[in-house]
Amino acid sequence: MSESRRKEELVIVNEYNGWKSYETWKVMSDWFGDMNLEEHQSLIGESPDDMVSYLCRCYVEDMLGDDAKGYILESFLNCVSWGCVAEAVIYNLEEMLEYED
Repeated sequence: MSESRRKEELVIVNEYNGWKSYETWKVMSDWFGDMNLEEHQSLIGESPDDMVSYLCRCYVEDMLGDDAKGYILESFLNCVSWGCVAEAVIYNLEEMLEYED
């Protein structure tokens, strides 16, 4: 098997339901699926993508609370592609705003 073919297969294995990883999909499904975008519109709409990534992670950590933070949770959250989460949140906000106009 060629090296490029093996790399393609590894990429496919690392994706989950169209997201970069299971952890990213799980965070999007559990925490951002029902997120009230209007509530966060001013903060998300005017921030650079890397800031939105940071805000998304802080949002999840705040929702989980101090009791849920630990080695396993930290390891899980480190596997999340926060850039993908930010892109999806920004996209959803833009879609919402376009629909309102």
